[in-house]
Amino acid sequence: AIKLEVELANTANNLAFAQAEVGRSDVANRLAQSTLELRETLGPRSPVGLSLNTLAHIAIRDNLTVTARNRAERALSLFQVLEDKRGEGLALIALAESLRRRGEQKQDPELLRQAIERARQGLEIFAHRGAVDRQVEALIELGCAYRDLAKVLRGPILRPEDVNPDAKALADKGKQALKKAAEIAPRGEIAYRQVDALVNLAWLHYYIFEDQYILENPQSPLVQAESIVPKSYYITPVRVTSRGERRGGTPQLEREQAIFPFLAQMGKAQLLRGQIAFNRFEREEKKENLNEALEHYTLSLAYDTLFYEETFRDMRRAMDRIYERLNTLDPATLKIVYDIVESVEEKYGLEESRMTRFLRESFGSREMLVPVEL
Repeated sequence: AIKLEVELANTANNLAFAQAEVGRSDVANRLAQSTLELRETLGPRSPVGLSLNTLAHIAIRDNLTVTARNRAERALSLFQVLEDKRGEGLALIALAESLRRRGEQKQDPELLRQAIERARQGLEIFAHRGAVDRQVEALIELGCAYRDLAKVLRGPILRPEDVNPDAKALADKGKQALKKAAEIAPRGEIAYRQVDALVNLAWLHYYIFEDQYILENPQSPLVQAESIVPKSYYITPVRVTSRGERRGGTPQLEREQAIFPFLAQMGKAQLLRGQIAFNRFEREEKKENLNEALEHYTLSLAYDTLFYEETFRDMRRAMDRIYERLNTLDPATLKIVYDIVESVEEKYGLEESRMTRFLRESFGSREMLVPVEL
């Protein structure tokens, strides 16, 4: 009976993590909490720590960074008492991510330095154990922590020549970690982690104003990431064949076989392309740049919706960033935004996309937009 309970707990914990990965945090929490309670009745062993660590990851995906940190620290303490090095490494990675996301929220360099140290410790454990998949996770977390610390130390500057030497040095360390993650991920047959590392590396280049490299260099991490994702995951323009058959639009994926993290990474890649295009629009004030930015923004949210229909953390972050950019526009230009998005929807067969809903929720209907009289 105990063996059966152990197997049930293992299955439920794995399922909880999988549900968290696709944004279903309510289901994930329910499963993980019940698993924790069951494991606690069986004794304070390593599985209790694994449940706590899963709950930490769920809290991270819910953006509950303080809760996540507390859970990861509890898991870490338990694993250390049990001298479970694998569990300790897993908890260190979760703790690093919770510290990093909290540090980014609060713009706190000290929390980000702690995140770097925890990620380093986790990497050391898994490098010693030869676990490639976990090394990749630790390297991605280490690279992101360096990136976010560089961004905080960089401050709100507008020109690449103004990036201070400390931020540049941290960015270089972040690049090294993320490049290493992308390099070794194929050994662990985890292509989605390779894409994850490359997309994060592309965002690092963006934060230190290397926009042209991202878009124009064939070896840029963004180009590499997009080339790894199978074409069957792409949202493509709708076309009609000579036989009158409709092709393109959103991909038809088998939920049981699809690697859904690819969709989330494509969403982040499109968001980055949108940010770069909007930067050009702000500099040059050309409508073609606004068109390009909005096409990428619309596709970003469309990929996120394919990943999970409800709003989840990364989609919320994307919408926050898009709102920051569009909120700088006057009502007349915002009206044009609605028209552009409608054209993009038609081009890709998106019907009413998440972008249109976002515009309506953020700025009201198109008809409500009237010039402000001073």
